[in-house]
Amino acid sequence: MSAKRMNREEFFTKLAPLDQGQLRKALWTLYWRGSAAVRQRIESELDPAEQARRKQAAAEPPDPGLVLDEVREFAELARAGAYIAGDRRCLRRSGPAGGSLSGGWPVTRSWHCGPKTRARLKNRWH
Repeated sequence: MSAKRMNREEFFTKLAPLDQGQLRKALWTLYWRGSAAVRQRIESELDPAEQARRKQAAAEPPDPGLVLDEVREFAELARAGAYIAGDRRCLRRSGPAGGSLSGGWPVTRSWHCGPKTRARLKNRWH
């Protein structure tokens, strides 16, 4: 890993002699060997329509009814001590699938179960 990053002009000067095949190979190497964040960034640049959909979804406010349901469920489980005791009704979860409170951003929330998980578990054990 180099200690000094190139600026934009230096970068484009280095890229100038490369043909389209070499650029594709370099981009593929970054995509294949890069971190998940690098892959997501490359995928979003390759599909601008998906990028626009994600921005629009992130800009929309969460459904107030779903937020209220999740807050009530959280309060009920907290009062029951489910988070401290590691109750089966609570599963470790993070990321955009974390429910409407996360707003689609990768927010980590520990020991939270959503309405679908709770319904599934309720049907399984009762």
